[in-house]
Amino acid sequence: MIDPDGPVIDPNYDGADAAYVNFFSCVLTGKEDNHIINFAGGSHSNKVVQNCSVVFNADNDSVAIRANTVENCIVQNLTSTSGGGTTVGIQADTSRSNNCTFGNFGTEQTGGTDGGNNLTGQDPLFTDTTVADPDLTLQTGSPCIGAG
Repeated sequence: MIDPDGPVIDPNYDGADAAYVNFFSCVLTGKEDNHIINFAGGSHSNKVVQNCSVVFNADNDSVAIRANTVENCIVQNLTSTSGGGTTVGIQADTSRSNNCTFGNFGTEQTGGTDGGNNLTGQDPLFTDTTVADPDLTLQTGSPCIGAG
């Protein structure tokens, strides 16, 4: 698990030795208006996020996941103030499918081709969303189970 007080994952170097990082089956947390995974700017052609769960506290100008392709991810914003502002749950450049976003967002999911089965506004029913030490196991009855 990434330290919620640590740095943002933001590998946006686009030079000759550009980093192409993919995230698979990860659990991430964050707070205080930081992006969680931010592959913004430049070429995103090899930047993929799949099977990841994110819980964070952000009320303005943040993106939980920004990548070329986002699949099978669940994002929950715990902040209850300011109507979500410009906070985005998932922003994809090429495609997004089988994702679930819930919480206080200005925009829950945007960008790319909508490959279907994207749920918005439905509580994923994580076991424990404490940002410092979450248990992002889905409880029985979660709308995200079998949704994609």
